[in-house]
Amino acid sequence: MLDRYSKKLFKVVYKHLRGKDGYIKFEYLYKMVNDKLNISESDAKGCVNCLANQEYLEFAKSPTGNNVGVRLTYKGNHKKEFSWMAFKQYMRNNWVAIAAITISIAAFIKSFFFNA
Repeated sequence: MLDRYSKKLFKVVYKHLRGKDGYIKFEYLYKMVNDKLNISESDAKGCVNCLANQEYLEFAKSPTGNNVGVRLTYKGNHKKEFSWMAFKQYMRNNWVAIAAITISIAAFIKSFFFNA
């Protein structure tokens, strides 16, 4: 799960890089996020690290091996599909519990309203 700052930062990066094979330099990203979302540079760095840990972003490296920016991963480019797959997997794993809750709520409503 992503916090609200990470979601906002991801939307900015996604809109900027959608369909492009490139990266955003850190300086440009932090300035853009500060202007558009009013997020400080330290918070933006935390969000970038969070998104990188969850494999939505990856760091772009310079020829010397230093991190110079971020780019979208395959998971980042197809976030909706991965979210839908995770939802379907959750429903497959928990369908018995969901059915039991539905039946118990229906029984409660029946006993509360229709019992004379």
